[in-house]
Amino acid sequence: MSDLNSVLVILFWVDLTISFLLVSYVVRMEDASHRKVLRRFTYARWVQTFAWGLFIAISAKPGLKSMLVGTAALLGGFYLETRSLFNFTAKPRWIAQTVLDALAILSIIVLLGSYVIIGRNEDRILQIALVAGLFILLPGPISMLRRSNSLLQTAIGLGYGILIFFMFLGVAQMSAPILPKFIPPPLIADLVKLLFVEVTMIGGMGIILLTKQEADRRILELALRDPLTGLHNRRFFMEEARDALAEAIRDKREVAMAFLDLDHFKKINDTHGHHFGDAVLRDFSALLKFHLRPSDRSCRYGGEEFLLLLPDADRDSASATLGRIFELARASRFKSHPGFTYTVSVGVFVGAPESNSVDELQRLINLADSALYEAKRAGRDRIELSHGA
Repeated sequence: MSDLNSVLVILFWVDLTISFLLVSYVVRMEDASHRKVLRRFTYARWVQTFAWGLFIAISAKPGLKSMLVGTAALLGGFYLETRSLFNFTAKPRWIAQTVLDALAILSIIVLLGSYVIIGRNEDRILQIALVAGLFILLPGPISMLRRSNSLLQTAIGLGYGILIFFMFLGVAQMSAPILPKFIPPPLIADLVKLLFVEVTMIGGMGIILLTKQEADRRILELALRDPLTGLHNRRFFMEEARDALAEAIRDKREVAMAFLDLDHFKKINDTHGHHFGDAVLRDFSALLKFHLRPSDRSCRYGGEEFLLLLPDADRDSASATLGRIFELARASRFKSHPGFTYTVSVGVFVGAPESNSVDELQRLINLADSALYEAKRAGRDRIELSHGA
């Protein structure tokens, strides 16, 4: 019993410390979406702290009713915690969230009602508590063990998953005594205690690290993307384009470099205002995002100019891709400005790169730019193919 009390005291003080740290962190947090998730996580930790404190208080003279209340509070706290992690990683729809909430509430109600239905059968009530815990703990680990998640998310999910495994093993051995006991029940109980300490630490540190990871990802996105259009910026394009040129050289394939310019864009700004000009830029950028292949590179080069690099593209396939974008731009319409249309001039060079150096990349851009100049000189609203240099 003294060992159990030591574990409870450790869990109480760890949760209490994490709770105070979370409060001080959340109060000054400016990101609304992260603040909402962390606020729920903070509530979870306070509920768990209350539950561990209750267990410590009743350890001298344990009673089934107080143990049930403490267990229900603990499971509720763990559900809020795993639900926070689930929302953070999976961002589920409200229907999924409602179903999970209903299952958690039902599990806790069944646990509390078991005392009335079953009476003082402590083993059976423990089984129900473990099953309720399995339902309540599942959302977080499931969401964090997806293939697309980061290594950090997977590590946190595994921590919860190991705890769930031993809880399931305990339920199985208690429900079916005839099953072979690969792990002695006392050892399972000790492992569950240690895993609760581990999960308490993993959850507390994990949510902060996940928040930091997401903030770093957003900062990186801001550094690599044009804030108005969402396309990659010139710096990122130049880095990615060199990789594409290296692949083209290795596979002995051609690439297409295209320079695109929105015709008479200054007139659009002067006539309709810069706000509408921004809307036109976003519209054209959306066309590029939707109609280019995943392997194609694109960026807003500056102002109303855009660059595209189409790997493994000959003249026919490049002309088909650019022609489709060209026509879709012509067909774009805006509810705020009925009758307004815009056109695009395109210069494109198709050929095999000689290297993936910065100079070679700039040479291809210059060839596409020269073709764009010819398209403008010929009256704009057209696609001009470069003949090389």
